[in-house]
Amino acid sequence: LAHPYSMQVGLGAAGAGSTARSAAAAAAAQEARELLERQFHLGLQPSSSSPASLSNASDAALSQLPPSLLLTASADSSPGKDITRAIKRASDWRQVQSLVQEHAPHLNTRHLCASLVRLARLCNSTFWQQEKKILAADKQYVAFVQQLYRDIAAVQLSLEYRQVCNVLWAASQLQDAVHPSTTWLTSMYKQAVISGNAANSSKVEQPSEQKSSQAGSHAMMHVAQMAYSIARLQEQVPQNVQQPTLSWLLSMSQGLLQDSLHLQHQHQSQRLGMQQPQNNQQPHQGAASVPQQQQPPDAGMSPRDIATLAWSFATLGLLPSTSWLSAFASAVSCKGLLAAANSRDLSNLLWATATFSKLAVKGSAAANSLDAAATALLQACQEVTLRSCDAQSASNILWAFATLGLRPSVAWLNRLLHHIEASVVTYMTPQALSVTLWALAALGVIPQPSCMSALLASSAHNMQRFTAQGLCNTIWALAVLEKAPGKAWQSAFFRHSRATVTNMTSQGLVNCLWAVARLGLQPPQEWVVDVAAQLLQQGLQGLSSQGVSNVLWAMGRIKNSGRQGQQLLHAALQQATVLLERQVPKQQQDKGNSNNLQHVDTLSAVSSDSSSTGGFNVYEVAGMLHTVCQLQAQQQMMASEPCNSSISNREAALGSHLLPKLISLLQLASQPLLSTAGPGELSILFWSQNSLAEAGHAVNVTRQWLDAWLAASQACIGSASSRDLAQWIWCLAKRGVRLPAQWLASFQVASFRQMGQANSQDLSNMLWALGSLKVVPEPAWLQQHLSLASRRQSMKQLQPQHLANIGSGLARLGHRPDREWLARYQEDIYAVLQDFKPQELTNVLWALAVLNCKAEQALLHECLVAMVSNLSSYKVNEVAVSLWAMARLRGQPDLRLMAAALQHCFTQARQLTPKGLSMLMWSVGNMATSPPKAWVAKLLVATQVHMSGFSAQELSMLAVSLARLEYRPTDAWLDSFTAAAAEQMDKFGSQALANTLWALATLHYIPTESWMCAFDDHLTQHLASFTPAQLAMTMWAMSSLQWLPRQPLWQHLQERVELHSASYCLRSQRMLSRAVRVLDKIEVEGGPS
Repeated sequence: LAHPYSMQVGLGAAGAGSTARSAAAAAAAQEARELLERQFHLGLQPSSSSPASLSNASDAALSQLPPSLLLTASADSSPGKDITRAIKRASDWRQVQSLVQEHAPHLNTRHLCASLVRLARLCNSTFWQQEKKILAADKQYVAFVQQLYRDIAAVQLSLEYRQVCNVLWAASQLQDAVHPSTTWLTSMYKQAVISGNAANSSKVEQPSEQKSSQAGSHAMMHVAQMAYSIARLQEQVPQNVQQPTLSWLLSMSQGLLQDSLHLQHQHQSQRLGMQQPQNNQQPHQGAASVPQQQQPPDAGMSPRDIATLAWSFATLGLLPSTSWLSAFASAVSCKGLLAAANSRDLSNLLWATATFSKLAVKGSAAANSLDAAATALLQACQEVTLRSCDAQSASNILWAFATLGLRPSVAWLNRLLHHIEASVVTYMTPQALSVTLWALAALGVIPQPSCMSALLASSAHNMQRFTAQGLCNTIWALAVLEKAPGKAWQSAFFRHSRATVTNMTSQGLVNCLWAVARLGLQPPQEWVVDVAAQLLQQGLQGLSSQGVSNVLWAMGRIKNSGRQGQQLLHAALQQATVLLERQVPKQQQDKGNSNNLQHVDTLSAVSSDSSSTGGFNVYEVAGMLHTVCQLQAQQQMMASEPCNSSISNREAALGSHLLPKLISLLQLASQPLLSTAGPGELSILFWSQNSLAEAGHAVNVTRQWLDAWLAASQACIGSASSRDLAQWIWCLAKRGVRLPAQWLASFQVASFRQMGQANSQDLSNMLWALGSLKVVPEPAWLQQHLSLASRRQSMKQLQPQHLANIGSGLARLGHRPDREWLARYQEDIYAVLQDFKPQELTNVLWALAVLNCKAEQALLHECLVAMVSNLSSYKVNEVAVSLWAMARLRGQPDLRLMAAALQHCFTQARQLTPKGLSMLMWSVGNMATSPPKAWVAKLLVATQVHMSGFSAQELSMLAVSLARLEYRPTDAWLDSFTAAAAEQMDKFGSQALANTLWALATLHYIPTESWMCAFDDHLTQHLASFTPAQLAMTMWAMSSLQWLPRQPLWQHLQERVELHSASYCLRSQRMLSRAVRVLDKIEVEGGPS
């Protein structure tokens, strides 16, 4: 401030151009300037009540000035106050202009500053907000503001600190209409720093804490004004001015915050001192002698000023020092400060705290300070009234909570959402709407339908004003909230997003694709083409691993994507392969390519937290595996449609080139990530690999991978949902994994707890899987399962697939429910019989037969009718199993229908599996009417082809069926049969041993001596488990074959016969009587013939 204060330029343009000044007036002005300059150099502080000068001149000096200059120099004069008051009361910018022109000779710095500030306040009013564009085009308005800028610049050296701050604040408000020049801003910010330092260094000691508090409050307001102006004008302020000014503001504000905290501590100490008991006073004088407690002075910090300051720094992308943040957090945590804050102040404080947190290093001292501030602000927000909360504040508060990871109470959130719906949603800008929806999605808060409808209606009304980022955030939020908008909203979104697609970032494009796929929307092909083309143009190389996986996930589900969509899918597959090759060690890839995955130690080189190294995490790997399954299914579907032969060929080429390698890399990358997986990811990983294996891909699920999966699932089994548990056990059953006892025990406990939340699909899958694994659950588990299944039956929630799975599971477990349950089960089958698929109907009949139910003849007849009417859809083995079940259930089928079913099987006999052949032969053997022998001959030809594939039980059923049909095959067929039986002899049980020997004897076929000796050996092993009927059948067959067992087997047989002598039925007694008589005769004669 070395330059003298020029009174002439302070008069404004009119005064500066006047040449009629008298020499006496000029001399008096010069004398006043010298006096003021001497006072300034002595270090005296300019009076806050005299903004027109740097200090108060003496009355003697001022009395020498002429009246016109006296009015200009003294702001305390009555005419000066009247001018200021009139400017502040102006309701239109033209009134301000008229006042300035009318009093031009008498204007001082206060009047110029008040004029600019009044214009800014008028510009901020609701009416003028709508007139900004009109004002910017008004040449007179622009010229007036620019003239004020020039006049203020002419007297800038005489401006007080508070005046400079007010002027800068006003310039930031007027920038939409009139931009201040860079030169003007540079000089003003330099003047602000200089005058601020001068004011700070020349402060005299305050006579009381109250005055010190007030000075600190005013200083913080001015610092906040400067910071706010830089935040608004940052694009126009040069960096060489902006950076030192911000550094000065940070230092100044930190000192003010610390002073405020010091004052608070002093107040607390004084308050505690006043509360100390005064024991040295007389009891009757206590009340009178204790001095009246004084009200502690204010801490000097306005919540509006601190909020503005923090908001400005955050907007500028600054991360203040740890000491600044510590002082800020302590100030914000002050209950007195937050109690005086309104919703706008709290929203700005929260927004700034959240922005600072994004810049701070997690776990650092700065982050810890911000966490403390956020906690205090959360509590304050839940206590403040929402009545005054405007649209911008509501959206900022929600955004800050979501960014900080804070979760307010449910009651407060409900009140806020109700306030948004009832009062502010119609006033929300497009940005506020998108931010609100984004925050709700990030917080996992699903609004009430009425609130969501209001948000969607307002966003649809303002769709054309949404930015590209706002559109991306909005559709992403709806996808996370699983709230699909209506057709009209979708149409507006697709139309406007196409118009702004070139302004979208790569991440925004990915979010749009993912959200549209997640919501199950069917976008227009031109929209998909435009988005895919834009994303291809920007390239996928800059996407994160999550972005690549999301592109794959979305393009695997969006149909009718066009050529650009297919190109994008191809590029995403390539980029995923590249990233996975970086993530999986090379030596492990070589082992994976050779299908040798036994050694997995080298996979430890892959970080379990792959996100820190830029690799895929377990969620992304699971999502890509699931997508690969979807692509595989699409390929198979397209390949089966001749009209899409060209597309299917291209897709097949794509799959053969990229999918196998990608599948192998995903499998390799998944194992080291299993320990970080949650229940949902574990389900997807296992299910996807099962699906790919069923589709024919070479997916080698190793023992090491399974062990790692079992360990990971054991660790999180307590938090798994019923859906996850059902999928886990279903996948394990599909793989036929032998489960550890500890895992099974944990599964039963967890599934028992979650069973009440399980739907019909989960219930049926769990029981089917346990049956497939031959794992018999605890009785309490089964009882609760059947009870819930009955409840689903009464609510008509069981579909054909559920009924089939439940029946199959019970049959495999060998658990037969009570008659009442089985009766309801058959009623449910009958009710939805027409909806059964062939395999489901087959499984239901098989389960009823295995459970030995008393099936209704009407049900069996309708099942046969349904099967015969749709025979072309049935596999031949399904028909065979169904016929076997009907025979076991003692059905009395219509002969025409049975003949049609049998003919279907006999004509396709070569397609029958050993199990199907044995069951068909058994059902035929138990028919009341024998089929034509030519049909049986076809079956025997098919059985001879598959003879080595029959199990022990199937061989036994085959032999018994032929015996009951009284159809003797050729000796060559019987030789093949006995050879196959000899190989399976160690797997024969007591029933199979007795039935097989009885059937051979009935067919008059004598096996070889070695075969009979092997039979004796296995008979000895199972003799203790033979029932009386089986003993009778075996003894009768031996007698028919003239075979005397060797000792001691013969003696043991005789002992067993005597032991069960009272248990034989009449038929068995006759068989035994003949057998013993014949075998005794053979023994007497010296052995078998």
